[in-house]
Amino acid sequence: MWGCEMVSWVAHLLGAAIICLSTPVATAAQVSSVGADTAGSDSGHAAGDNLASEQDAETGNQPAAGAKTERIAARVARVIDGDTLELANGDHVRLALINAPESHERFGDRATRALAALVEHKDVLLVCGPRARDRYGRLIADVYVDGESVQTKLVRLGVAYVFVVGTGKPAGYEALMAAQKEAREARRGVWADARYQRPVTVTSFHGNAPGNDSKNLDREYLRLVNLSADALDLEGWSMTNSRGDRLVFPKITIPPGFTFKVVSGKREARAGASDGSIAVYWDSDREVW
Repeated sequence: MWGCEMVSWVAHLLGAAIICLSTPVATAAQVSSVGADTAGSDSGHAAGDNLASEQDAETGNQPAAGAKTERIAARVARVIDGDTLELANGDHVRLALINAPESHERFGDRATRALAALVEHKDVLLVCGPRARDRYGRLIADVYVDGESVQTKLVRLGVAYVFVVGTGKPAGYEALMAAQKEAREARRGVWADARYQRPVTVTSFHGNAPGNDSKNLDREYLRLVNLSADALDLEGWSMTNSRGDRLVFPKITIPPGFTFKVVSGKREARAGASDGSIAVYWDSDREVW
């Protein structure tokens, strides 16, 4: 299936933490790190934080079909990166439901150029859910130009992938997954990269919880996303850290395009963490990372 090999670039991206995610049949999925936050920081882009870039827990996703939304007509002043833009009024907007490679990563510049070609200096329609802003004050929105979804276009181009935080399917999910299937089958953009051929990848790594790690283990976590086209049943899979500590996953299914957290702290493994994420708890008495 997938061979497990602790290659040096994984160790470099995640600092001292080396992660191996193994399937129940003793083969293993090498966990690549796409835009992983190596510092474990909760700061903004300037400090290298990919929480901001990846629309993490406190951001939330767009609401389910039929939920209350707010529509905002706006003009785009500039594009910041492949999934973030700035409006003429100074507001920053994080595109909902997708994640694009960081500017310093392969395909990052391509993603930024693609978003700029679609929206820069153009009039757009923003559709925001009940939680319209994240902790950084950015609007979280679906973005439309001439009635067409910008996120769907980026995913179809292969410069972004579906990235759902939560447990329910949001509005627009099926269209995004169809676009991702098309891009993957055509091996466009990121889908030509070996890192994106694996079923699961790490998108952020928070190895340093605020304060004393050992007393705040629920804030020490890593986030992963199911990049495959199918739901993943993780029952019996295991994750091992550099000390050899091992977590065996309970029965939990991750839909395609959905993210999930592996949290160091003690809480029953379940869907629906306090921030709305699908989560698995290591149930550790000490820092895992």
